[in-house]
Amino acid sequence: MESEIVHGDQLALWVQRRSELIDELYEWTRQQSDAIDGGRMSELMNVLAKKQPPLRELSDLSNKVATQADVDPERRSWSDPTLRQRTIRLHKQSEERLLELIQFEKECEQRLAASRDDVQRQMTTQHSKQTAVNRYASVSAGYQTQQFSGSSGDSLDLSSD
Repeated sequence: MESEIVHGDQLALWVQRRSELIDELYEWTRQQSDAIDGGRMSELMNVLAKKQPPLRELSDLSNKVATQADVDPERRSWSDPTLRQRTIRLHKQSEERLLELIQFEKECEQRLAASRDDVQRQMTTQHSKQTAVNRYASVSAGYQTQQFSGSSGDSLDLSSD
């Protein structure tokens, strides 16, 4: 089933806005990357939250543009034939930029996972060290108690008669 044919000018507006959103998301992803590299998790969470509205809008526009892909281009009207060519060019550039953005996102995710794993290793190492210190302190305290009470369990009588 063929989709309703959207006027070329409307399609051009969708493609233009989609391109702007991809650029905006690329900038947010750059900030996300900086936050990951700096270990600033509060900032990272803030950036991720701010990315959500443009991601939703990009998804909606991508769906709208995709519905027009199966429409015969010769059946679509355009107010200006050069606008059609500019829209085709911009759409291709946006698709390339979107692929770059997706790759950038994957790299951020990998760095974040590596950072998480590193923190987990550090915590495990710290826990192991703390456990060893606690055991040493426990053994040491037991040894000191044995020294003061005598090895046979007898008490020393320091009272005077």
